[in-house]
Amino acid sequence: MKSLLPRSVDSSLLLGCGATAIYYAIMLQPSMHGTILGRYTTKNPVDYAITFLFLWSLIDLAIKCFAFPGEMLSLRHEWLPERNGQQPASTAAALIPGETSLSGWQLRSRICGRISKVLQYAVEHGVGQDYRDQIKYLSGKAEEETIARYSVVRFAIAITPMLGFLGTVVHFGTALSGISFEEMDSRLADVVSHMGEAFNTTTSALAAAMTAMFFLFLAERTDKGIDAAVDRYVERELETRFVAERQIAPELNGVQSAHDDALLIMRQTLERQVQLWTEALGGLFQQFEQRQAAEGAAWAQALDSLRAAQDTFEQRKEERLIVGLEAFSDRQQTHLEQVHGTLDQVVSLKGEFHSIGDALQKISDGEGRIAELQATLDNNLQTLQMSQKMDEAMHGLTAAIHLLTARRDLPGARAA
Repeated sequence: MKSLLPRSVDSSLLLGCGATAIYYAIMLQPSMHGTILGRYTTKNPVDYAITFLFLWSLIDLAIKCFAFPGEMLSLRHEWLPERNGQQPASTAAALIPGETSLSGWQLRSRICGRISKVLQYAVEHGVGQDYRDQIKYLSGKAEEETIARYSVVRFAIAITPMLGFLGTVVHFGTALSGISFEEMDSRLADVVSHMGEAFNTTTSALAAAMTAMFFLFLAERTDKGIDAAVDRYVERELETRFVAERQIAPELNGVQSAHDDALLIMRQTLERQVQLWTEALGGLFQQFEQRQAAEGAAWAQALDSLRAAQDTFEQRKEERLIVGLEAFSDRQQTHLEQVHGTLDQVVSLKGEFHSIGDALQKISDGEGRIAELQATLDNNLQTLQMSQKMDEAMHGLTAAIHLLTARRDLPGARAA
């Protein structure tokens, strides 16, 4: 039974069993009973099966991924020498990778196996149409092998959710079996606990399936990238590299004849093209000269019109300048006459200002005398008041007034 399984599956199965045993040896310790992993992976036999499938799939993916660095390094190796044209099919045997020049991991790489198979087919069956079909067949076979390589992981991803639902159903059956309506109140806590464990089983199964699916996506994408790189290399280096010996001479003659015909056709085409270009350029230059002559005449006419307009403008500008200067001269003469008249008026006003100043000086002198007389009168009045002879002075003054009046009324005084 063991020999019927692939070696990689067999080793991953054994490692998965060992990893599961180690995991539960740790999780069944008393210190791990209250942890999240202990609650989700140790409550039901179905949890043990889910954990085993999850660890088995991860170990199988890890074994596949360990080969990726070697495959990627093998893609950078120079497996075939640089070619110069097609080679006879008999040289294919010398290009098959040998054990002496390569290490073990390079000989086990996919690109080495693909190159060896293609070259071996070229040696044994030639490089006819079947040769290219063989290359396509090997490419399709490699793709199928890549898909089959992850069958264990796909099996685990497909079966794990079913086990989760099975665990849920088992927990529900355990919770509801043997319970009557009268015992519902007393056993309600146990029922709720079993129902929570049932949902925990589904949760752990879905989480394990999604995690395995994510790692499967990454590994399969990398694996398919390696296959695509191998296909491109084989298609570029081997699909058109060889030719059968019996076909070399006829093909070379045909190629030479086709090459000569192509050169003749290209020469004739080039001559016709050069002639067409010459005619086109001659017509283009002629049109350019005509257009240049027409533009030169138009520019000359425009310059003449501009020169005439400039002369007219200069003449009008000089006439306006002369008229402006004459008007400015007349205005200046009128202004001078007004200035002289103003100066004469200023001179006459100066004499009047002198007479007014003299009159004001006289008035100022008269005001000074009046002020002195007023001061004298004020002193006399004060003297009279102080001597208490005011009444006598008044009587004397009245008598003097009457005397003066009588003297003025006398005939002699009047004659005088």
